[in-house]
Amino acid sequence: MGDPGGIGPEIAVKAALDKRVRAICEPVIVGAKDALEAHCGSLKKLRLVETAPREFHIGEMHPEHGLAALDAARAAIQGAMAGHYHAVVAAPHSETAIHAAGIEFDGYPSFVARTAGLAPEDGILMLCFEHAGREVRIAHVTLHASVRQGAGDDYDRAGAKDDSSGGHRLGENGRGESKDRRRRRQSPRRRRRPVRQ
Repeated sequence: MGDPGGIGPEIAVKAALDKRVRAICEPVIVGAKDALEAHCGSLKKLRLVETAPREFHIGEMHPEHGLAALDAARAAIQGAMAGHYHAVVAAPHSETAIHAAGIEFDGYPSFVARTAGLAPEDGILMLCFEHAGREVRIAHVTLHASVRQGAGDDYDRAGAKDDSSGGHRLGENGRGESKDRRRRRQSPRRRRRPVRQ
């Protein structure tokens, strides 16, 4: 279902009703029935596995939305592990709402791993699709991590690397910048004189 205050329920229902999706599987939506109905009306044509209802406010960010999104994801993952489903597709969620609920969340790969009883770093996200008549599988081998986590203690509180060695520094826009380039950027610009011909 995703975040009940956002677009997750709409996207889940729209996808589950799409004839192209129904041609390849029998979709099951996992989530709070009241939230799904508030977004989409009747769910008569859909197979639904209900999770416990939680407070929701459409169009707002709320900690209960984060809990509802993870309730649905957890139930779907557990159902797949029990053999009830062949795959799980996650609907849009709000990490802000999840964090507001006091839950440490760094993405679905580690959440799936934790739900399966594995270490968070054992979760791998794999994209599978067909291209040019063959199946392509791409696995992400890194999990969500901040620049500070990846760089360790070399980064100060502002997230900028100590560049006393002449290395690169992370600029305000998040791109690396060499010392020479930064020096040129910070120096006053010379006025160009018009070229006379």
